[in-house]
Amino acid sequence: RVNQKSGGSKIRQYNILAEGTSGLEQMLKADKENIIVLAEEDEANISVAITRLNTISKSNKITLIGLQEYTRMQSIDIEYLHNLKLHYLAPYFIDYGNPIVNTFIENYRAAFNCEPTQYSFQGYDIAIHFMASLGKSGRNLLATNLISGVDLLQADYSFQKLSDLGGYMNKTLYVVEYTDGYEVRSAGKIQGAIATNTSEKHEKTGLDH
Repeated sequence: RVNQKSGGSKIRQYNILAEGTSGLEQMLKADKENIIVLAEEDEANISVAITRLNTISKSNKITLIGLQEYTRMQSIDIEYLHNLKLHYLAPYFIDYGNPIVNTFIENYRAAFNCEPTQYSFQGYDIAIHFMASLGKSGRNLLATNLISGVDLLQADYSFQKLSDLGGYMNKTLYVVEYTDGYEVRSAGKIQGAIATNTSEKHEKTGLDH
């Protein structure tokens, strides 16, 4: 199922698997950017839907909102994700154009004679963040919302307490974009409010560009 948004705040639903693309093309605006949210998790269905959307993207401006898992599915052509300008949320993003990242990679290669993995970046960020926070705040670490003030490699930690007796959860997510110029980059970040046990309110996440 596709949730399609165009022309202001108008939102419509369309089942691209059952109904094909002809009806969807009639809903799209050829002269405007059409935001399509793909509400599907099954790989077989996702592959069919993205292939069909890629076909109509040749004559329509489409931005696809989906999941990070789509980029790891072997049945999906990565070129299609760029054609559709896929956007998704992720807790981590490595910017290989960042000098700090490149310095870390060079030092890692020199020390271990291999390439750093996702866990290498994550382990570095966690260690640097919490050691810096501890050195800065000492016993008042928790009261400072665990903000270290140091630049990290792939994360931007902003913790929110889950409950009076519970722990903390990072609420910062990257908006990752696959561009039609075949780049993968961060289009911004969101600060998502986390529902707690002490409140019945559920806040909606806002986008920060």
